[in-house]
Amino acid sequence: MKKSACISLLTAAIVICSVTARAESLMYAPAYHATTVEAGGSVNIPLVVLIQNLGNDCTLHFVDEVKAGNLPASWIKAGPEKVNVKANSPAAQGTLTVSVPSGTPPGKYFGFVLSAAEGVEGGADSGRGAFIQLEVLPAGHASTTGER
Repeated sequence: MKKSACISLLTAAIVICSVTARAESLMYAPAYHATTVEAGGSVNIPLVVLIQNLGNDCTLHFVDEVKAGNLPASWIKAGPEKVNVKANSPAAQGTLTVSVPSGTPPGKYFGFVLSAAEGVEGGADSGRGAFIQLEVLPAGHASTTGER
């Protein structure tokens, strides 16, 4: 009886793990990027998105939404905006360009940039996103800008 129960439990665990492992999810590199930029300026941030367990080809949209912060999505453009991703090579590389409008008040602006995989059978979890933090300086500020 104990042996039968152990085998049943092990079988159930394998089935659950195999179903869980099949789900596609997105991972981001870098997962965190902090930089400074002057109001009216812009900064380029390289981004790699990996679609784990990708079972079919799909289209990746680099910027689907920006969440959990005060960083306006309108400041962020991706190059390219979208890319076709093959199941046998499930990573996509792009550049986020963050343009801070002139007259933006100095301060810290942050948020999670989330991508979306279109055409994934059963959908894909967008993951935690890439956390972007900007310290906006007044225009003409003498301090050097750049990644920290």
